[in-house]
Formats: sequence, structure tokens, C-alpha cells
Amino acid sequence: MTTIRLGKKLIALRRDANMTQEELAAYMGVSKSSVSKWETETTLPDILLLPQLATLFNVSVDELIGYEPQLSMEAVNKLYLQLSAEWSRDSANAYAHSEELIRKYYSCFPFLLQMAGLYLNHYMLHEKPELVMKRSEELCDRVIAESEENSLVKDAISLKITYLITSRQPQKALQLLGEEAKPIAQDSEMIAACYQMLGKPKQSSRIFQICIYQHLLFVIQDMANYMLMNMEDEQLCDETMHRMLELLKLFHIDALHTITSTMVYMSCAMVYAQRRDKESALRMLERLIDVIIRYDLAHMKIHRDTYFTEVEAWMESLQLRTQAPRDGGVILDSLIQELQPPVFDFLKGEPRYQACLQKLKAEKERA
Repeated sequence: MTTIRLGKKLIALRRDANMTQEELAAYMGVSKSSVSKWETETTLPDILLLPQLATLFNVSVDELIGYEPQLSMEAVNKLYLQLSAEWSRDSANAYAHSEELIRKYYSCFPFLLQMAGLYLNHYMLHEKPELVMKRSEELCDRVIAESEENSLVKDAISLKITYLITSRQPQKALQLLGEEAKPIAQDSEMIAACYQMLGKPKQSSRIFQICIYQHLLFVIQDMANYMLMNMEDEQLCDETMHRMLELLKLFHIDALHTITSTMVYMSCAMVYAQRRDKESALRMLERLIDVIIRYDLAHMKIHRDTYFTEVEAWMESLQLRTQAPRDGGVILDSLIQELQPPVFDFLKGEPRYQACLQKLKAEKERA
């Protein structure tokens, strides 16, 4: 948090107003030496004088004293990663520390939004998960009600919807979302078109590339969900799986975005488990473990490759985290839980299945 710096601010405001120390002293009903001491911060004005000073210079009291409760996005991201690691070690103490920071930066809405996301990503580690989830909703509601930044409000609404779905309140989520799919907004593509018209092809190309990257990941995630929703229709399910796996191969997703690949392979393994197809289920689980180890999922960062060359620079320009939203150990622990019965109960006697579990647990220890 930025410290109070009234002296320098007062000097700047007084000079901008073309006032001398004597004139300011006369207006405030104090001596010139008092004004001098305020400006050198030898002493500070009585708290009752601050509104009068702020009114004189047409600024808020916060602006007058140089008080800025905001954290930079760099600081917000750093705190998120620090707290994420704490949650993986001791959720009770991590929650207490998180709440302490929330109280400290309660008017820093980007930070509150990140804390809401932190809680949604880690609530299952706490002994009272419902408490943590509800707190996430409260933080979202504060951002929605108090923030004047439209993008933050939009993100807070989206995160609140995630909370409602996670907490099994679909009807309330639909009240916010509506009940029918909407056309995808193409704001970014329009920005690219504007750059193209302005004769700036490099900027236009860069934005189109970022659009392809985002849409590609969304398509793969949607296909995985579509496949799981249609497991009873084997033909449709198999065709979706085939096309999805081809996309992974075509765009080298295993290396580019490892966490997406792990989600896909786990989903495919679940499909084969539902069919009691041992060989196919084991093959998918082995691909899953191979990707986790080869590309070090526990320490994964979003990065560029030879095709998507602008990803890192784009995320840096928006001050977005390149690390996963959960600590690596938490991600691996979640995968270990997913591999347990009842879904894969029919594989528990298979040595290849046990080998997958042991490798995953070893990665968890290494993380």
C-alpha cells in the first residue's frame, strides 16, 4: 500500500493554484510556519482541516494526502501466487492470511476479484469449503456494486456465475446468463480490423493470432464437455473425441497448454471407463501421465511456440499471470483424486493403472 505523502502533494496543489504559503495560511486561519511544517511533513494538519484543504484545491481528501489503496497488477499477481502456495501447505492459515490482506486492500477491486478467484480455485482444501465459496461470492458482489471499471464488473459477474455453478445453483446462474447461447462477441477481431484499416498490419496480425489462440482453447474445452455429455451416443462421442485429439496433435497442445491436454486425456479415459474398455482407458491414462511428466505440469507456465509467437507478450501487456491458477501440487492432488474409484474402480487390479497412480504421486511429491 502506498504511504501518505501530504507534503509533496500540498506543495504541488498550492503552486498549481498560484498561492503563496502566506495566502494558504490566511485562508486556513493558521500561521505561515504551520503551512511550512505541513509541506515538510514536520507536522500534519489537524484532521478537521483536511476537508477544508481538499475543498480549496478541488480534490478528494484521499488525493490530497496522496493516499492510494490500490495495488499494481504486478503486486496483485505476486500476492496471488504467494497465497496459492500457502493454500497448498496449510489452508486454515492461508485463509486467515488472505482475509487479513482483503481487509487491508478492501478498496482495491482488482485484488478483491483475484481473491474471489483464489477462493474458488482452493475452497476444497479448507475444512469449511462452503464458507470459502460463500466468501468468494461476497467479494464478487462488492466488486459488482462498488467498482466503476466496467471490465472488472463484467469479470466479477462471470466469476459469480462460476460460483453459482460450482455451488450447484444453476437456476440463479441462468438468471444472470439468460437461457440461450449468445453469439460470440468479436471485439478483439474488430480491433484487429481497425489496425488493418489504419495501415498497421503487424498490430492487426498480432491480435488475430491471440484470437485464434483463445478460440482454439475454448473449442477444445467445449468439445471435451460435449463428448462427456453425449457418452450414450457412441458414434457422436467417438467422432468428437477423434476431432479433439487431432486438434491437440495439429496445434501441439501438449507442449503449448499442458493443462488443457491433461483435461482432454482425463475426459477420454472417463469415456472408456464408462464403457469398461480397459485397454483404451489405460492408453489414455498413460498419455495423461506422459504429458504431465514430460512437460512438468506442476510448474507449467503459459508460453509461446513457433506458431503462437505473441502469447507471452500479450499476457505481459495485460499483466496476466502465466502460471496456472492453482499451485502445482494442488493440481496434481486433484488429478490423483480423479483417478480413484468409483470411475476407475474396474482398473484397480491392473499393474499399468497402479503404475500411473504411482508416477502421479511421485510427481506430487516432487512438486
